[in-house]
Amino acid sequence: MKKKFLKQVLGILMSGAMIVYLPVSAYANTYDIENGDITVVVSVDEQSNTVYKVNGEVDTTSVILTGSSNLNTVNIEAQAGANAVVTLHDLTIDVSNTNNAIAFKTTGAGSVTVKLDGENTLKSGKNSAGLQKENTGKLTIKGDNTTSGRLTAQGGQNGAGIGSGHDQQSLTSTGTGVGIVIAGGEITATGGTNGAGIGGGRFGAGEVTISGGTVISAQGGTNGAGIGGGQLGAGKVTISDGTVTSVGGKNAAGIGGGRNGAGEVTISGGTVTSAQGGESGAGIGGGYYGNGEVTISGGTVTSAQGGDDGAGIGGGWNGAGEVTISGGTVTSAGGERGAGIGGGYNAATSSSVTVKENAVVFAAGGTDDEGHTGAALGTGITFNNNTHTYTNGTEEVDTTGLYTTGSITRFAAGTSVQDMTDHPENAISGVNGTIQPPVVPVNPVESANKDVVFKTPEKKPVIIEYTERSCIADVNVSALIEAALKADPGTKEITIEFNDNICLTADIMKDLLADSRVAKNCMFSYEGKRYDLYIPAVSNNTAAYKAAFDALAKEPNGMAGFMRMAELFEEMGVTLTLNTP
Repeated sequence: MKKKFLKQVLGILMSGAMIVYLPVSAYANTYDIENGDITVVVSVDEQSNTVYKVNGEVDTTSVILTGSSNLNTVNIEAQAGANAVVTLHDLTIDVSNTNNAIAFKTTGAGSVTVKLDGENTLKSGKNSAGLQKENTGKLTIKGDNTTSGRLTAQGGQNGAGIGSGHDQQSLTSTGTGVGIVIAGGEITATGGTNGAGIGGGRFGAGEVTISGGTVISAQGGTNGAGIGGGQLGAGKVTISDGTVTSVGGKNAAGIGGGRNGAGEVTISGGTVTSAQGGESGAGIGGGYYGNGEVTISGGTVTSAQGGDDGAGIGGGWNGAGEVTISGGTVTSAGGERGAGIGGGYNAATSSSVTVKENAVVFAAGGTDDEGHTGAALGTGITFNNNTHTYTNGTEEVDTTGLYTTGSITRFAAGTSVQDMTDHPENAISGVNGTIQPPVVPVNPVESANKDVVFKTPEKKPVIIEYTERSCIADVNVSALIEAALKADPGTKEITIEFNDNICLTADIMKDLLADSRVAKNCMFSYEGKRYDLYIPAVSNNTAAYKAAFDALAKEPNGMAGFMRMAELFEEMGVTLTLNTP
């Protein structure tokens, strides 16, 4: 009671000081944490207007939070159907000395978008995440429209830096499989013991999508992945753009599963500058006792390094790797006794490694003090308890689908990622593909009712342009995409550009949602303004997927424009942003 009274008095005194010294213009939609706890409730009224209430008072636009406190906290409640948008502007909250204190949390059935402006820091106490996601919609973190902004988030023991707290299973959005989206800004996230840097806390799964921005450092605590699951937590991570540096805690993957957690990782673009597994964890894949299911179709993995007993990419200790690489450039080294790509030490089941199409791979297995070696691509070292003998890893990789533009370069066991990069001449063997990639004439793809052109500028994304100004019902998006990829197989991004008044049908949306290479930004104009519609690849086996298409079927003629489409598919990770010059 005394603490609460002191808190209220301090808030009143601070509020008074603000009135004296700050200009009136600074108050518009800006709230200072020094004045007390801040609760923002966002709802949608009967006229479909978004309504903000800050500490019970109605505000008409998005909210800016600023100031510094080691006492007060923030709660953003997004009610069903709402997307709460708040901007952090030089906000610092450090309640790390108070057990169970949560610096910043998101609650409710809706979605929350956190924009970053300036330097922001969130630190929580034991059992809590620095930025704790409790809302059942998605949480998106990105820069604001004028600056990338920065966020440093630190969880207490059992909590993630960004994600869930202790034994909190609300990280995953209901029905969507998308919990946390990093779409911009510069992020530094540190998990407490048993917590991931970004993802799950203790006993918490971590589902994270990175579609832009820079993760300067994601550091998992002991048993927590850098990005992915906490202790006993699986990690499901999707990277389509941005730059990522991630380090797993002991027993956890750099990107993927925490201790005793499998890792499911999909990389289709962006750059993983470094993914370092903790002891017994893979660089990318599973944690201790965790299998790693990894799919890489584009982007660059500059460095994937397994911790002792973990694969560079694949399984952790006692974990198998199921790895498919079909594009991008990948450099990976196994930890002691692990494969470069494939299984960890003493994997309980066999591993599967496939390298195909345009993939360019550099790999080296790990080695122990007695000279036993893990495979560059295949299995790690195994130990027979009956005979007390070690068996070297076995090279096992399927290259039947490897194009002449793809290749595998193996290095001696024990070669580090740095040595592979600095001394490629030390490679011990190499494989080039024998299949010619498909080639088609660089001519426009035509149909009877529209003028469709794609072009492939050097080192730029493939661009497909729809220039007709009417609803389209019969565009074969898949055919356009395949034609664009055949014209430029090495492209890492496909951008689809629409002009005014284009409507989308169910078939078109299914095509876009099915392919992770597609529609990073569908750019279009509306009333003279340019917008970006981000459409991720998603599973078609979810309740949200069915609900979204059921809702689309009720639209006139089963079609919807971009604005409406963004609303219908919001819970699946579709976002709409104004494209400012």
